[in-house]
Amino acid sequence: MKRFIVECLEDGANVFVISDQYLQNCVFEAKLVAAHRSIMKYIKRAPHYSIVMDTTPCIFSGERISHNHTFQTDGKWIWSADLVHYTEKHNFQWPQAFLDHLQQAGYKRGLTFKDLMNRKAPSRIDVFHMGRNDYDGNPFEFRKSLREKNWFNYIEL
Repeated sequence: MKRFIVECLEDGANVFVISDQYLQNCVFEAKLVAAHRSIMKYIKRAPHYSIVMDTTPCIFSGERISHNHTFQTDGKWIWSADLVHYTEKHNFQWPQAFLDHLQQAGYKRGLTFKDLMNRKAPSRIDVFHMGRNDYDGNPFEFRKSLREKNWFNYIEL
């Protein structure tokens, strides 16, 4: 199963692809980040922007957790909500660019649920559309064209 962390940029997106193998490697590395509590507070309080009305089993304990296709956002980054569980319980290691972003923000989130409802955050289609005027209404074809134009930078973790 894959999870995603997306950094929304002006001219595209960095898409970090998180595999089960990467999660398993994080557990064994046991490298606890000094700002762990601040990171947990930040990611737990970020509003959900896409919710799948289902749960999925934790790959380690079998505990039912947020589905990996439920997403949270801070307005610049979007991440699979199950990563909150993997951070808290299993030492998930976030990409350094995300940690740098949190540190620059002083671990204070700038987006509230009200902002999200007022569309001050990227919608799902905004992430794929990136403000381009050549969107024809077919999200699958458009995403394919964005990949071909290198609008997305996929990073396997």
